[in-house]
Amino acid sequence: MSSALEIPPKRSSDLVLSPKEQDGQQVVKNNRKKTYLRIGPHESFLLHQLDGRQSYGGIIAAFRQEFGEDVSIEEIQQFVELADREGLLGSRQSNSSDQQLTLVGLLRRITRAMGRQSPLYFRVKLFDPDKALNWLEPRTRILFSVWMAVFVLVGGVAAFACTWIFRGELVETVTSQFGVRAVIAFWLTTIVVTVLHEYGHGLACKRFGGSVHEMGALWIFFTPCLYCNVSDAWMVPGRWRRLLISIAGTYVDLLIYILAVVAWRIAAPESMIHFVSWIVISSCGVRLAFNSNPLMRLDGYYALSDLLRQPNLRIRSRDRMMEFVRSLCWGAPWPKPVPDSGILLTYGIASWLFAVGLLGLLSFQLSAWLGQFVGVGGIVLAASFFFMITRNLNKGLLGGEFRQMFSKRLFRILVVAGLLSAAMFIPVNDRSGGDFTIKPLRHWDVCSPIGGFLREVFTAEGKQTTAGSHIATIEIPELSNQISRKQAEIEEVQAELKRLTTGARIEELTEQRARITRSTAWRDLGAEGLRKARIAFQMELETLDFRINQARTENDYRRATLELALQLHKKGGLAEQQLLAQKRMSLESAAQLQVAESVRKTREAEGVTAVEMELARREKELADEQSKLTLLLAGSRSEDIEAEQARLSRLGEEMRILREQESMQKIFCPASGTVITPRLKDKIGQYFDRGAALLVVEDLDHLEADIVVPEQQAQLVNAGQEIALKSRLLPHYTLKGTVLRVAPAVQYAVPGAPPTVVVHCRVDDPGKLLRSGMTGYGRIQLGRVPLGVWFYGRAVRMLRTEFWW
Repeated sequence: MSSALEIPPKRSSDLVLSPKEQDGQQVVKNNRKKTYLRIGPHESFLLHQLDGRQSYGGIIAAFRQEFGEDVSIEEIQQFVELADREGLLGSRQSNSSDQQLTLVGLLRRITRAMGRQSPLYFRVKLFDPDKALNWLEPRTRILFSVWMAVFVLVGGVAAFACTWIFRGELVETVTSQFGVRAVIAFWLTTIVVTVLHEYGHGLACKRFGGSVHEMGALWIFFTPCLYCNVSDAWMVPGRWRRLLISIAGTYVDLLIYILAVVAWRIAAPESMIHFVSWIVISSCGVRLAFNSNPLMRLDGYYALSDLLRQPNLRIRSRDRMMEFVRSLCWGAPWPKPVPDSGILLTYGIASWLFAVGLLGLLSFQLSAWLGQFVGVGGIVLAASFFFMITRNLNKGLLGGEFRQMFSKRLFRILVVAGLLSAAMFIPVNDRSGGDFTIKPLRHWDVCSPIGGFLREVFTAEGKQTTAGSHIATIEIPELSNQISRKQAEIEEVQAELKRLTTGARIEELTEQRARITRSTAWRDLGAEGLRKARIAFQMELETLDFRINQARTENDYRRATLELALQLHKKGGLAEQQLLAQKRMSLESAAQLQVAESVRKTREAEGVTAVEMELARREKELADEQSKLTLLLAGSRSEDIEAEQARLSRLGEEMRILREQESMQKIFCPASGTVITPRLKDKIGQYFDRGAALLVVEDLDHLEADIVVPEQQAQLVNAGQEIALKSRLLPHYTLKGTVLRVAPAVQYAVPGAPPTVVVHCRVDDPGKLLRSGMTGYGRIQLGRVPLGVWFYGRAVRMLRTEFWW
């Protein structure tokens, strides 16, 4: 035992202590080992006293003066031993030096990291970014200003809202642009954004006075990432500053996301900027979702750890959970109360369930894939993989209590095992169930038999109707006018048909003969006029010929006179004015000759055409009157009578159709039941096409339930099995019934959903509580079977169908 005058070892000169927090805690940074340790106020005081000059007695006196309580030399020695194990004492030279990173060195680091760390989470240091961050930090301080933070916060909300509004366009882009190019661009963008993300952590740490000497690669849940070690943030005073350093990477991701959304909405859809913006939005959206999850060792976890003031939250919460598990399962002592026990236990359970659930889902998918190739061997491989990767998650689950249970509580174990074995033979109710919908056994859609306007409704929702009762009236516009017009056409055809079948009267024959006599006399008069017109025409032509001869003689005389005048004029015996007068008279005589010849040709062309046409018209009238007399004497044609009879038949059929439409305007109920269509009065005045539904009548006295059960359980359902229904409308009532039949076909509620089978069941409803369309959950009693048989049947069904075993 050491004496009170002995001086304990001196603390290491490589230690840096952060300012004390409100609760007196401090963070100790060991520059030699690059580690951080949070200590309480008592430990902090004792570490300050280890200056190489203070003895044990002096430390005890100073401790009593500081805290008002005593501490023994043994307790101080225990603290010294703990500090020595943590590397807080002495001065040792660091053997670790940053060497130039080579490919071989990188592989060695990765191998050592995988050997020392979990296969689910390990990291490898790549380089020291301190110099780069020192150069960047003054040039990027604007990123961490207050107004920039407000801009990112408001812009982030607007960007998420814009993304949600135009989510359909994003999905269409995924389906249209998905391919090798998009995958390569996505991974390259993810790498760039990840680098900026980690530099955001480093710059924030530098901004608030910390140092960053490590950046490298991270492997988390089989996903390669980058990391920036900002553990020096523990030395930064102020909890909110440390919290900002933890979320700085997500802050940078959000800023990039905002800029990408703006570019995506501004750029043309077919441009490269639009494509790159879509890639950045997708990458940053995934990163924001992962980094915000506090159950993964990313930004969300470290931010939660700073917010709760819980360093090493994951390890401590997992250890705390395992203490309670060992106590509940193996009989270990109940855990002692510790500060923030509820927070640690809650986070431990949540993180463990998340990790095991995610890895279990991954292992199940792997087993389904391997089972297609190697059967049961694939299941064994997937199970082995699951137990291997969850080994560290269950570390501390058994402990010494598990072995102690076998050594000292064997009888209890045997009793429990016997009870479990006996439980396998306990009969249990085998059930199958699913959502149900109440439907009537009889359902009628009352449709409009014709197209028209709804004018009257004589029923309403919820009213009982009887078969054949008048429930509505449809009005066809202009139907009465159409019937009147059609009746007039029928009467007209009937009169014409009667006239054809009766024949001509004596008066009509006498009158027609008189018309022929008059037409003959009129025709003869025209022929006489034509003869006289021809004589007159001949005489007129002779007159015109005489006038032409006179004009020709006059013209010859004038030309001869003109020639004499020209000769005299040449000799000077005739004046110029007299010569011009002779020329004028010669031209006038030639013109008169041409006019006379033209008149003669025109009259010859005309001839007696007008008189001949008049005679032809009179002869045609005479022939028409003679034809009419012939038809009257011959009587009506059989073809005309048949044509009129056919027309009369067609009009009668059209009248019948109109009468049927008139009778269809009244709509009658097809069967007795209850009207379930709401607001029928509001439909008055609306136009309904032929076959359009007016209202629905259901027989609510006879209802059945359609239960949708999974496809795997449909084989166990048979007619006659009992059912129990719990309706969402009547949660306090349990309705009974029996299975009527099972649908012969499998259906899919939505594309990609698990297949189901509909089971039709009769429902007992003595209190008339059920309503059509009511939904809820129904259970089908498949019978009582031993618990072991129940487990065995489901396990075998899954193995044989999902894994081809």
